[in-house]
Amino acid sequence: MTLSLTDAVYGPHNPFSRDPSAEESWYTFLPGISKLLLGIIPSVTRRKSLQARARVVEAFERYYSNGGHLGASTMVQDQYLHQSTWNLPSQELAKMDIATCVAILSSGGISSYWMLYHTYSNPEILGKCIEELSQLLEDKESADGQRYRFLDLSQIATRCRIFFAMLQETFRFHSTIISAKSVTCDTFLDNQYLLRKGGMVLIPGPVIHKNTEVWGPDAHEFNHKRFLNKRKIGTSVFRPFGSSETMCPGRHFWTNCILSFAAMMILQYDIIPEDGQWRMPSKRDADIWNTMPKPLENQVTVKRRVQDEKELPFKFVWGESDELLHTETHVQLGSDEKLQALSLSESDELLHTETHVELGNDEKARASSLHEISSGSLATGCSSQQATDVEFRG
Repeated sequence: MTLSLTDAVYGPHNPFSRDPSAEESWYTFLPGISKLLLGIIPSVTRRKSLQARARVVEAFERYYSNGGHLGASTMVQDQYLHQSTWNLPSQELAKMDIATCVAILSSGGISSYWMLYHTYSNPEILGKCIEELSQLLEDKESADGQRYRFLDLSQIATRCRIFFAMLQETFRFHSTIISAKSVTCDTFLDNQYLLRKGGMVLIPGPVIHKNTEVWGPDAHEFNHKRFLNKRKIGTSVFRPFGSSETMCPGRHFWTNCILSFAAMMILQYDIIPEDGQWRMPSKRDADIWNTMPKPLENQVTVKRRVQDEKELPFKFVWGESDELLHTETHVQLGSDEKLQALSLSESDELLHTETHVELGNDEKARASSLHEISSGSLATGCSSQQATDVEFRG
């Protein structure tokens, strides 16, 4: 997915597709981030990672100096204009894109893996997802008389309830996000805990996402039907992208990318474990900085699904207008065809407000306390009430 996503963001002069060594260098740099964060003599302990990062920066320097950003997405162009107003040298501009690429390439591919794993490892779920997606397919004919099966990927999130619920449950079950909130004044939490001004509150996502009082007794299990319920739940207890002002700005981009990629795979390919048995991969080597833990290798065979000779080829686009904008999308393993740019929805409703759970009185109190923290309202939650310090343990 690296080339597909970076093509969508950086345009036809994408450094990763123009310079294959840039992609190779990126994946040499990525595993070293955890050690670089520790800052223990990085020039010695993570020399290869630093050298690889420098090569990626050089590729982006060439990209900007040659005007590659002029054909890029609006995000890249606006970012360049903003940074240029501060007269930053070209090398510093290029360094900024290391952070951008970490955001683009870090967790989305891993999320796609986990969603496909849970879909393919359960024949019942796979069948239901194929059935839902197939209902969106339309038989069409091109101007030259070629017939094909058409799928508007922008319809998936709103019309494929089981498929979308699978993604939400994947986020809930696997996300390891940790949010941080600063305490701006002495605050009581749940009328039990005193949080002192100047302190820091860390909110570990897995603790909230696996809370049986919120999600029920099966909170530690993957349940693809969990988010089919229409009762409301908000970012206090479902927070794969964080919440409040620090919520991930790329959440719409990634949601649509994952759904689109998974849909194209599920409709066209069979994935079979090499030993014939699906087993949950270990997360032992997951990166500490990544909000989605990567799995250890799980050897599988991917092959195009056997189809009738009369079966029409697929054509995937984002929105009906994409047919006229030459953004035809393909996934073909072993080829150079890439997933093109996706126009994104600006609504959070599907991510956070369409799914609901009913809470009892005790659970409502807990959810209210969680909401105080996650909504950033600690600044207005000050209390003049006298209290003794309480040791706060997550």
